[in-house]
Amino acid sequence: WGPKDRRSAEAIAAPFRNQVVPAPERNWPFISALIQDALAVFGPDTGVVHLACALNVPAVFLMGSTDPLRNGPWKQSRAVVVYHRQPCGPCYRRTCPFGLECMREIEVGEIIRGFHLFMARRMEEREKEA
Repeated sequence: WGPKDRRSAEAIAAPFRNQVVPAPERNWPFISALIQDALAVFGPDTGVVHLACALNVPAVFLMGSTDPLRNGPWKQSRAVVVYHRQPCGPCYRRTCPFGLECMREIEVGEIIRGFHLFMARRMEEREKEA
């Protein structure tokens, strides 16, 4: 999250009573270390999620106004993309005249399925290593 998003991040985390804690605003080395210790990263098309992919940390990549073929995760990463193409997109706009319908269509169940998908892949990888 950026400086303008602090209140939103805290409001999203609040119902989870310390089970979900927004990462503190820090520098990239700190964020990199935090990501490397994470089981998974969930988020929209941001530098943090791209960094998780570069660090080979499983990520659920929520794509809205940008095309995942152009702006999505690195192809060799352990990412699952959730994307609903809209008639108005991909648009690459910073502000949306349609209320971010592209992001509003993403359902929690899709995000959870994405998490389960890469966890299943992780189990397969571990079984092959054993």
